[in-house]
Amino acid sequence: DYVSRGWSVNTLADFNEKNTTLRVGVAGTDDRVEVFYEPAYLPKHTKSAIVGVTQVLDPLTFVTVNVTLAADNGYLAEPHKFVEKGIEIFPGVVLEKSFGENSPNQRQSGSIFASVNHAFPRLHGAIEGSYRLNSDTYGIIANTFEVSWLQHVGPRLILEPLARYYQQSAARFYYYNLDTTSIVPVPSPNGTGPYYTSDFRLSAESDSTYGLKATVTVTDRLQLVAAYER
Repeated sequence: DYVSRGWSVNTLADFNEKNTTLRVGVAGTDDRVEVFYEPAYLPKHTKSAIVGVTQVLDPLTFVTVNVTLAADNGYLAEPHKFVEKGIEIFPGVVLEKSFGENSPNQRQSGSIFASVNHAFPRLHGAIEGSYRLNSDTYGIIANTFEVSWLQHVGPRLILEPLARYYQQSAARFYYYNLDTTSIVPVPSPNGTGPYYTSDFRLSAESDSTYGLKATVTVTDRLQLVAAYER
């Protein structure tokens, strides 16, 4: 369905007697997407950059803050997603028709990620808490909260329970049913409007996750990992 070529460059630099680590990176893709109503593949380009810092606060605690910016352009719709609209072909006669979704051909986004790790030597464990804020020009604002605990049980077993909560608002052009709108879909979406999508990934959403991961170190070169999430 598509051909994708990607690249990335990342670097880490230590300062302050290795108590401060700076991360800088850039990445991009050059894609060609096959769309059912187009004779040729359509272009899609993405570019992103990240700047972050990890700071040791004391022998048991460190924090991380990352800022990411991204810009996408080209064919950004999902070629396998459709919306339906009742079209009146004769007076009183309505025919339900399917149309390929039409998303804007440009999208800018940004995110801020912050985490803190703290060890508890007496308990042979450590806690990690994080928060991420995402927003984009589609109108989506998302929040992610996560906390996990790493517990050493003997010299070879680590148990890691975790909990995560995610919430996002819907894109401005998300519609479950176009019949409730005045939008007239275009036969061949081109990313210039009108905009509409029923892709559930762009809908309002909130969900919670909990799980447990167990890691067993068999040898220096062999680990066994089992995980469950719901």
